[in-house]
Amino acid sequence: MIHHIFVVTFLVSLLHLHIKADSQVRHVPTQPPPDSRPVFTYAICNNIQRPHFTESIQLKVIPHLYLIDYMEIACKTASDRFTKFSATYYPSVPGYFIDSINGLAGNWADNKTYWRLLNNNSSTSVGASDLDPKPGDNVVFMFTKAG
Repeated sequence: MIHHIFVVTFLVSLLHLHIKADSQVRHVPTQPPPDSRPVFTYAICNNIQRPHFTESIQLKVIPHLYLIDYMEIACKTASDRFTKFSATYYPSVPGYFIDSINGLAGNWADNKTYWRLLNNNSSTSVGASDLDPKPGDNVVFMFTKAG
């Protein structure tokens, strides 16, 4: 019986030390707080048809989001500059084709215009459904007239 009391007392002492030690340890987050996440720039540019516009926004890089998701975020967080966009889903690709941005639609049949996607001043090999922006990227939808 004395042995059990000693063991219990010893365990309580250890528990007390453990709790005391834990109360002095600061929690170190495994991920940085949301405000310090790296960013990329998302921009839209139309210098072809009136009204001309160029808008950009810095967006925080969030794992597992694609450009199409960030386009929605831009429309929600900066709706005065990024009003809306429309896209058509093509299951055979699979992915979205951007039809219009801020009410301006490309018209391939009549004047060969479309929204061209650039990342860091280069054409991309993927579209808005598959582009996964990285910190420091400069992603631009440029209203373009072919040929």
